[in-house]
Amino acid sequence: MAIPKAIGTNHQRIQHLMSRIFTLIAVLTVITLMGIQNGFAQKKSHQKVSENYVERKIVLASNETSQYTIVIPVHATPHELKAAQVLQD
Repeated sequence: MAIPKAIGTNHQRIQHLMSRIFTLIAVLTVITLMGIQNGFAQKKSHQKVSENYVERKIVLASNETSQYTIVIPVHATPHELKAAQVLQD
């Protein structure tokens, strides 16, 4: 990127360049930290499941009938439409 013509002296050009470099470093630091946080958030927990844990099974349909309704948003995404179709079939 060219330095604007309004910046005349070498000192002003160096200040402008340093400002750009600092901004770039700050942005890259934030992006890196966000990536690190997402990496930690996606790790599986190795903690034991509580002894009070009870597995529940949800029956979506029985004898070709269901107590549930598939609701499709007005502005559904292709993924939402496909999911609704898969559930319906």
